Parts: sequence; C-alpha cells; structure tokens
Amino acid sequence: GYDRSAEYVADRLKEAGYLVHFEEFEFPFFEERVPPVLLVSFPDGRQEPTPADAFRTLTNSGSSNVTARLRAVNLGLAEGPPLASASSCKTTDFDEFERGFVALIRRGTCTFQTKVDNAWAAGAAAVVIMNEGTEGRTDAFSGQLRDLAPIPVVGVSYELGRSLDIAARGGATVRL
Repeated sequence: GYDRSAEYVADRLKEAGYLVHFEEFEFPFFEERVPPVLLVSFPDGRQEPTPADAFRTLTNSGSSNVTARLRAVNLGLAEGPPLASASSCKTTDFDEFERGFVALIRRGTCTFQTKVDNAWAAGAAAVVIMNEGTEGRTDAFSGQLRDLAPIPVVGVSYELGRSLDIAARGGATVRL
C-alpha cells in the first residue's frame, strides 16, 4: 500500500476542493541484497573464487544457490581477434546442452533476455554471460533482463569467460 504521507496530502487537497482518488500500480523493483558468488571448483579439488570486481549480477537475475557443471554454449571462439557472437540466440544452440548445468554463453547479437530464456528452456541451472571480446566489449559488465529470471545470471569479462571455457572443458563445476 501507500504510506501515510499520501493520505495527508490527499486530505489537504480535499480541503482545498479537489476531487482525490488513489490508483494502485505495480512498480517492478530489483535490489541485490547479498554480494554474488562465483566459485570455480576443479576435479583435482582446487577451488578458485572469482574476485568481486570480475563479475556482476544482471538486473532481474534470479536468486538461488547453484552448484553445477559448467557447459559452454556456441561461444564461437577461434584463433585471432573475436568476431561478433550469436551465442545462445537460437534454441538449437542448446541441442547438446545437459539439463541442470550452468550455461556459459557469450554476449552479442540478440538480447540478454533471449539468451537467458533459451538457456532456461534448455534446463540451465544458471547463466554466466561472458563479454563479447570485440572492441569496447571486454570488461566485466552489468546488463538488464526485461523479465525476472528464474535462475541466477551474471556477466563476466571476456578473459574470465575464456578461462571458464577452459575450466568447463576440464570438468569444472561452478557455484553461483
């Protein structure tokens, strides 16, 4: 509901002869209440916590404690300078994806919402979006999802994404 100061203002307006009525409305609000965690665990038992400044929660990310294997999705990484990425823009990008894994995807071409919707539909437990790697798109970043995601979503730098890709191929798990 509204706070009492609204009633006070309404009463003053009514006294002045105005016709006053209240309308309810929804105000979507996202607030990160605890610092995010991104912990990489390797099959040999090594653990690498990710520094807090190396990744960011996307606005409207879901909140939960997820520990699962990490799987890269159509990153399109090759030798030479990185090209624009369509990673996770099509549902077919997830044809080989195993439900319950954390999806490592690359920024670019389509909206974050499309990428996350496709990952969720494929059964991803969480999403890590690495920056694209093209000019001006290399650092850790934050973005906004149009709709509240049912799973955690974070953005990481291009370099961190590359190292997570290598870790994923080596069987690493992540805790988000």
